[in-house]
Amino acid sequence: EEVGAAIFQATFFRGEVVAKADVLEYAGGGQWDLYEVKSCSRSSYQKYLPDLAFTASAARRAGVSLRSTFMITVNTQGTSDSGVSLFDTIDCTDELLKAQEGLIQMLEESTVGESLDWALQATEGQVPEAKALLHCKKCELFSECVGKGLEHPIWELPRLSEKRFFELASQSLEVRGIDSDGLTAPQVRHWRSVQDGGWVVDKKGLAKDLGKMSKPYLYLDFESCSGVRPLFRGVRPYQTVVTQYSLHICDDIEGEAAHVDYLAEGGRDCRRELLERLLGDLGEEGSVVVYSSYEMTQLNALAKLYPDLLPAVESVVSRLFDLEKVIKAHVSHPLFRGRSSLKVTLPVIVPEYEGKYAGMAVSDGGQASARFSTISQGGLPEDELARLRQELLDYCELDTLAMLELHRALAALAK
Repeated sequence: EEVGAAIFQATFFRGEVVAKADVLEYAGGGQWDLYEVKSCSRSSYQKYLPDLAFTASAARRAGVSLRSTFMITVNTQGTSDSGVSLFDTIDCTDELLKAQEGLIQMLEESTVGESLDWALQATEGQVPEAKALLHCKKCELFSECVGKGLEHPIWELPRLSEKRFFELASQSLEVRGIDSDGLTAPQVRHWRSVQDGGWVVDKKGLAKDLGKMSKPYLYLDFESCSGVRPLFRGVRPYQTVVTQYSLHICDDIEGEAAHVDYLAEGGRDCRRELLERLLGDLGEEGSVVVYSSYEMTQLNALAKLYPDLLPAVESVVSRLFDLEKVIKAHVSHPLFRGRSSLKVTLPVIVPEYEGKYAGMAVSDGGQASARFSTISQGGLPEDELARLRQELLDYCELDTLAMLELHRALAALAK
C-alpha cells in the first residue's frame, strides 16, 4: 500500500497474452502507473507506442488497474553538468488510448490468439508460402526463406524503392534474371557485374578522379565513442566524441609510408588536444584521404566546438578526398553485393586483407567505442589499460593502412 513502491519487470499472464513491464509503480487507491524504458529520444518515442500499448493491455487483462502510462527516454539535450536530467519522462496516457485503440481492441477481443495458433503451426512445419517483400532482406531468416538458394538476390541493388522492387520481383528474384531497363546508374553497374561475373570498371573515369589527388597523400581515420552515459562534462547523451585518429603519409603510393596516431586519455576531455595535434600532423599540403563522409562530419563538429580553429579545419575539409565516392562511381564487383563500405570492398579489391580484421582484438568501430568507454571509466590495472590502448591503436592503424592499399589497387585497376 506504500505509494511510490515499484516492481521491476512485473510480468502479466492472461490467456495467450504475456507481457513484462519495465517498471510498475503503485499510485495509491488500488491503481498503478506503468513505465516503459527506451533508449530512444523524445523525437522518436512514438514508434514504441505499440509496445507500451501491448504491455498496458496485458496488465489490464490480468486485472491491474492502471492510472497512467509513461515512457522514459533519453534526454539528448541535457549534459552531466547542466543540472538538467539526462532522462525524459513522457506521459503517454491520452496519446496511447487515441493512437493505439485498434491494437488494444484486438488484444481485448483475444484475436491475438489466432496469430498465436498460426505461429504454433509454423513451428510444426506447416509454414505457408512466403511472399517476397522489400524489407525481407533485414530478416535474420532471409537466407532460409525467400532468399534461399539465391546467389545474387535483387535486394542487392542499391537504393531500391518498394515500387521498383515489386516490378523487378515479377521478373525474377535473381539479379541475373532481370533486365536493366529503368535501373539507376549504380544499379546498372551492379547488374552488369553480376551478368559478367566479374569487375566492371570505368577505367577512364577512375583514372581521372584519382588524378585529382595531390601529394603527399594523407590517409586519415577517426574512431569515436558515444553512448547514453556522457564521457565528459558538457557532453550530451549519444553525442559523438572523437577519441583517436590514425594517419599514414606518403609521397608515392608504391613507397614506404610514415605513420602517426593519437589516442585520447580516458579520464579527461582531449578533443581540443586531438584536433590541434591532428592539424599539425596534416600540415597544409596534400590530399587528406578518407573513406565515407564520417571524418568530414566530425571535423565540422569539432570546428563548431572550437571556433578559433575553424579556418584551419575548413582548410583541411577542402582537401578531403573520399575513396568511397570513387568506388561508387567507377567500380563494381558481384561480391560487393551492391554495397560500398570499406569492410565489404576492401577484401574484394585487396584480397590480402581477407580475414585481417577477424584476427584483431578490436575488429570494428562498435568494439572500439566499447573499449574506450571501458577505459574512460577508470580503475583498470596498468597492464590491462596498456593492452586496451594498444588494441585500439592497432585497429585504427589497420584502417588507414587499408586505405593506402586500396588506393594502390584502384590505381592498378585504372590502368
